[in-house]
Amino acid sequence: MMVSQSADDELSLVAGFRSGHRLPVLSWAHGENEATLWRSSQPKAGVSGSCSSDEKMLDAISRSANSSAARSRYNAVIYIIDCRSRASAMANRAAGAGYESQTNYPSSKIDFYGICNIHAVRDSYKSLAALLVQGVANSSADLYFTKQVEDTQWLNNIRAILKASYDSAMYVHQGFPVLVHCSHGWDRTAQVCSIAQLFLDPHYRTFEGFHTLIEKEWISFGHPFQMRCAHSQDKQTRQDDEVAPIFLQFLDCVWQLLRQAPQCFEFNARYLLVVADHIYSGRFGTFLFSSDHDRVSCDTPILSAPI
Repeated sequence: MMVSQSADDELSLVAGFRSGHRLPVLSWAHGENEATLWRSSQPKAGVSGSCSSDEKMLDAISRSANSSAARSRYNAVIYIIDCRSRASAMANRAAGAGYESQTNYPSSKIDFYGICNIHAVRDSYKSLAALLVQGVANSSADLYFTKQVEDTQWLNNIRAILKASYDSAMYVHQGFPVLVHCSHGWDRTAQVCSIAQLFLDPHYRTFEGFHTLIEKEWISFGHPFQMRCAHSQDKQTRQDDEVAPIFLQFLDCVWQLLRQAPQCFEFNARYLLVVADHIYSGRFGTFLFSSDHDRVSCDTPILSAPI
């Protein structure tokens, strides 16, 4: 006689099928249409791999929204926002990971947004910083300044993050569940989920709400601040290839929204500058570690932060 698997067993299988065991987790739910925003890492789909438990979970999510108009038109859909480019996702698939195929996930609709990885972000930031520090030598060079800024690709990547975030928010607003992921689910995924919630929920545009958003989407979900910011690491021991201003890039995205609709935010650009300063100041425990486990082990509270 075949014994059915428990819910815990099913979740264990789903976690094992996702990179870093980062299974789909609920980030935000709409109070009226019950559409939901989820986040995870990439599936270990490979060329032909599959996991029936993972497929079943995403199918259940696709049928969870209470939007009769949307479901009658599309017959239960979950939109998957893959932050990577299609080429990057396919390259990961050749290495044993990848993305959700329509064959195994018939209720899904996947889009690739081409948000740059940490290496491209680091290079872009260095180019932008060098341009701003060196200044403009003469009026002739000033004519090409905006083009030089554009050539760093920093603003192009900001656009890609905002586009993915806006689309995620619109799908949820229209009554469709959304799953956001990149490769590991702790860099681009955190950016897109956070910005999407700023679009969706005015609470996160207050001081208290912004604090909650960062604590939830970045700190508790394990964004590797220690590694990305190289805290307490000297040049001989730090992993330079893992350093990238991902959280600073997120703050720039918030600033772009704040500039367009300042009346929708309780805080202003000065507050964002204070938060940005303390990413690297080491004065508060919020941005010093990569997980709650590390913070508890070092007895470092997060509530003492400027957020």
